[in-house]
Amino acid sequence: MRTPEALMITKLGSASLLVLVSVACSSASEPAPIPGSNDSNQTGKSSSSSSSGGSSSSSSSSSSGSTPTPTDDAGTPSGDGCDTKTGAACFTCCDTAHPNQSEVLDQAFGDCACQTPGVCRSQCGSTYCAGKAPSTACETCLNNATQCDTAAEKACNATAACTSFLGCVDKCQP
Repeated sequence: MRTPEALMITKLGSASLLVLVSVACSSASEPAPIPGSNDSNQTGKSSSSSSSGGSSSSSSSSSSGSTPTPTDDAGTPSGDGCDTKTGAACFTCCDTAHPNQSEVLDQAFGDCACQTPGVCRSQCGSTYCAGKAPSTACETCLNNATQCDTAAEKACNATAACTSFLGCVDKCQP
C-alpha cells in the first residue's frame, strides 16, 4: 500500500529545499532574527563585558535590538505550534493545520512525473504512478525531477492556503 505521507515528505523535501534556499538567500541580509535567541544570549554576554566600559549605551542597544528580532521571522506566524516538532511529526502537524494543501503539491508533482510525457513515467509507471511505493530507480528519478519540484511549488504558490502550508513545513526542525 502506498504511504502518501512518506512520499509527500520525500517530494516536499525536494520542493521545500527550493523554498528554503530562496528564504535563506532573502534573509541572508538579516541573519540576526533566525539565530536571535542564541545571539541574544551572546549579545547579553558581550554587553556584560562592554558594560564595564559603558553600561548605559549597551543596555539601550540590547533592549532595542531584541524587540524587532521576533517580528523579522519569515513573515508568517507559527501559531500552529508545528515548528516545535521534527520530521514526519511536523509534516503531519502542518498537514492537519492546513488541510488538503499537501494534496495540491502531491497532485502537481505527480502530474509532472507521471502524465504524458511524464518526467519519470518510464521509471515509475508500474510503481509510484500506479499508486504503489516507488522502486529504487523511480525514487532516484523523483529525487532528480527538479522541474516537478518547480511545478509543485508553482501550483502551491497559486493559493494563499497552500503557501501557508509551505511556510509551516519550512519551519519544521530536521
